[in-house]
Amino acid sequence: MAKIINSKLANDKNKNSRFWLDSKMFSPEGGSSSISRKLKLLAYKRSISNFVKILTQKDGYVIKFSTGDDSYTDGKTVVISSKLDENNFDVTVGLALHEASHLLLSDFKLIRQEALNEAALKHGALGLQMVNSKLKIIFNIVEDRYVDNYVYTMAPGYRGYYQAFYDYYFRSEKIAKLLKSKNKCTETVDNYISQLLNIIGLEFDVNRMPGLAEIVKELDLSNIKRCVTSADRLSVAANIYAIILKYVNNSQVITNNTSNAQPKPPKKQSIPKNNETEDSDLDTSATSASSNEPDEESLNDESDDNFSNDADADENEDYIDSEAEDLLDTAMNVANGKVNKDGSVVNNNLNSTLEALDISGAELIKSEVDLYNNDRVKYSTMSVNCILVKNLTKKIAMDRIFDCLLQSYEDDNIKTSIQRGILLGTSLAKRMEVRNEERNTISNRLKAGKIFNRHIALLGADVDNIFYKIKTDKFKNSTIHISIDASGSMGGINFNNSIMMSVAIAKACTFLRGVNCIISFRSMHDKLPLMAIAYNSKKDHISKISELFPYLSPNSTTPEGLCYDVYKNFIATEDGKDVDKYIINLSDGEPEFSIHGSRESYTGYTALEHSRKAWNNILKLGVTGLSYYIKSNSPASSKFLHMYGKDAKTIEPSNLIQLTSTINEMLMSRSAISSVVCE
Repeated sequence: MAKIINSKLANDKNKNSRFWLDSKMFSPEGGSSSISRKLKLLAYKRSISNFVKILTQKDGYVIKFSTGDDSYTDGKTVVISSKLDENNFDVTVGLALHEASHLLLSDFKLIRQEALNEAALKHGALGLQMVNSKLKIIFNIVEDRYVDNYVYTMAPGYRGYYQAFYDYYFRSEKIAKLLKSKNKCTETVDNYISQLLNIIGLEFDVNRMPGLAEIVKELDLSNIKRCVTSADRLSVAANIYAIILKYVNNSQVITNNTSNAQPKPPKKQSIPKNNETEDSDLDTSATSASSNEPDEESLNDESDDNFSNDADADENEDYIDSEAEDLLDTAMNVANGKVNKDGSVVNNNLNSTLEALDISGAELIKSEVDLYNNDRVKYSTMSVNCILVKNLTKKIAMDRIFDCLLQSYEDDNIKTSIQRGILLGTSLAKRMEVRNEERNTISNRLKAGKIFNRHIALLGADVDNIFYKIKTDKFKNSTIHISIDASGSMGGINFNNSIMMSVAIAKACTFLRGVNCIISFRSMHDKLPLMAIAYNSKKDHISKISELFPYLSPNSTTPEGLCYDVYKNFIATEDGKDVDKYIINLSDGEPEFSIHGSRESYTGYTALEHSRKAWNNILKLGVTGLSYYIKSNSPASSKFLHMYGKDAKTIEPSNLIQLTSTINEMLMSRSAISSVVCE
């Protein structure tokens, strides 16, 4: 499908969306099949879905992507081209709004063969043989003018997107020049339909062909809102088709007549003046520019010389432009709803991936990294795109979307670690049952509070201290965030032990009142850092661990601080103000990561210092942190201590006593207790 380059759009292609659209959506990283590209398409999809939802005021309409350039709707789904970028976002929003307006206003049951036959039969008595396919095209044009006028009038904030949509598909100088040529001004049904389509285009002229003024009067674009139902619009379309056939038939009679006498064309009708208000129609949806509007005298003149097609024919008689023909075909396809011109169909694989990513809450987030030289002197700063997945699912594993973290088959060793972790967590919960207890302290003989019934009798002895209060001490609600390093060096016993430990804590939390557990994994995909939340007890049942975790596979480098930098925002928004927050890090060494599209590497002092800052930024949110060095019989390295400082510890995950002591230290401190006084 050919592209239309409009000078106005070329200067400011997204002049409407640039006020709110996040420029990060258009970052250059990744190829056409990369996860970056898919996440950008997902961001587009979410934005456009919001527009459709606002317009229709309904849920359930689906946005999907096609394999080619086509966009259309079938009454339930809005399909847009996957060839979407920052150069045509306004256009695509306009097209999506156009298609969504059909969902809101069009009667898709009416656009059937029976309705077309009935409309055609109405004019059959006049000897006009209507072809349903042609009638449907005309009806689609009339229907488009109605639904666009409705949205343009009722939602003025969307006008800019409609203007971009019209400029892109219909307002082409090449189309305007083509429609002035002699071969496009001869009296054929297709030519009349093309001229009718151009009523919203450039240089539309009712004098170009016989009967155009009569067609424009029947359409009455400035009063299109009179056609309230699709049946009304179909009736107008049939009337327009009848006018076209009348002039086409007359033309054929003239051509076949060998006499010198030339029958006069039917008397042309005048066009009513447009009494538009500011909100009535699209700016350029009027019948024509004022300079092109015929006056009353020219419309009532019965001479063939009044039509400008002869002059145009002299100028453009041999005008042939294949690109202009393609552009006209494209505009006609947009109006007619044809979707397979270039063989494009709904891209099921892409849409399935985007659906999985959407359910997972995946998005791209920037992380800023300070770069240091060998002398530990900062010399630059760069931005790195990171992937945050808020809900890792089994479908993502089956579709191999993040294959550095998830494989499509289960790991028996991890399944064993999960089972051991569940047993360990049950034992751990029994040692922490005291956290479920509340302590009530009653203070009596007070001068305010609740009346102590047993002391009422003292009122006769002038004793007025007959009130009491109850103070309840209980543990605050808490959330434990467990983040596991899923790099290749963690593979084997280290990763299995980390799984066992995290599952044990998650299982124990199910027995503790007001304690939630969130487990995440730090990995990479498509040369981008990946922070994936695999379990969230606020939303997931504990059984998700047994269903999903066996597919985990540590198979990446170590983007430690990059992942924590994007996780910081998640912690800030996920937990409430009155919740104690804890984060436990499980890893086995120092960070190292090759940054996509850069000669710089996330390693050495640059990575250590960025990881230290990212960790401390999380702690500044009021989070208590513990960082465990997961290596049997090995003390934490100096680099590990640099990143996590006093929060760094070495632990043996299978040691129940050590694990219980550590968790108790966090969850059962005095600071974790809140007091409520009941009066």
